Amino acid sequence: MNNSQVAQLLHNMGTLLEIKGEIFFKIRAYFKAAENISSLSEDLQAMSDEGRLPEIPGVGKAIQEKITEYLVTGKMSAYEKLTQEIPETLLDIIRVPFVGTKKAKLFYEKCGVTDLAGLKRAAQNGELLKLEGIREKTVQNILDGVALIEQRALDHENC
Repeated sequence: MNNSQVAQLLHNMGTLLEIKGEIFFKIRAYFKAAENISSLSEDLQAMSDEGRLPEIPGVGKAIQEKITEYLVTGKMSAYEKLTQEIPETLLDIIRVPFVGTKKAKLFYEKCGVTDLAGLKRAAQNGELLKLEGIREKTVQNILDGVALIEQRALDHENC
């Protein structure tokens, strides 16, 4: 396990909490901890073994416990519980240009969109246009973004 894996997990947790509608300060704590862990020059496991996780800015007791659990078990039960409430595949939707957490939440709650294929279907069949604030240009941008991600995936497979 490396620092970037833990940082990515915490960042994902912050994003999913944002979609869920958690309070801003809790969300920000996960993003800050993720950012600080990703920029560490020391190994997170070594810091944990030495009891120095609290030295990392943004790593309070709750996040420290989650990191320790992950370093020991390879799992984070709070993340697993969260992904039972909010589909982890929404993280893929947020990677689409012009779709942030607010739109991902809107598409999930109003159209049941949980993944890229569902987003593409909802855009193509006009479901997204029924939502307040979504116009044809936005839908076209989303379809272009999905196509870009699909092309990258194909290019990656052919490497």
